[in-house]
Amino acid sequence: MTLKANLLMVLILIGGTVFSQNSVKPIQFPADTSDPLNANELSQLKEVYGDFLKDYLLDRPNQLRNMKFLLRSRIKIIRVPNKDLSGFQKLSDLPLFSNYNRNIKRPSEFDSATFNPLIYGFQWFSPNQQMFQIDNTDLLLQIIPQDVFSIKN
Repeated sequence: MTLKANLLMVLILIGGTVFSQNSVKPIQFPADTSDPLNANELSQLKEVYGDFLKDYLLDRPNQLRNMKFLLRSRIKIIRVPNKDLSGFQKLSDLPLFSNYNRNIKRPSEFDSATFNPLIYGFQWFSPNQQMFQIDNTDLLLQIIPQDVFSIKN
């Protein structure tokens, strides 16, 4: 092959690689992520992060905003009456997220007033929607991917 043909082949391969890369799209955060944590959110975070809460989250504005975004916009509980939910993975099958607090315990039953989704080892940054059955209920826990909130061009 000639030098021009080789150069053209390299440019095509490099160009294809550049254009095939997924670009990170900026997120349009809802306005409520500017609001302070409420008492329930702070309690949930303390349960999960324990003594690491201030250093890991509260003193890091971007991390805190992302956590408020997760709690306020990306986690939903959906009631699905009279449907067979056996096809969904059960919440009890997930590992607990105990990296910062080794004393986290799995609740024996679901209580909406004290439920803390942060104790579970979800894939929070999966590009796919995730659905889990809350054991012994007609409820599904939905985790909405953050890409849904991407700024559209």
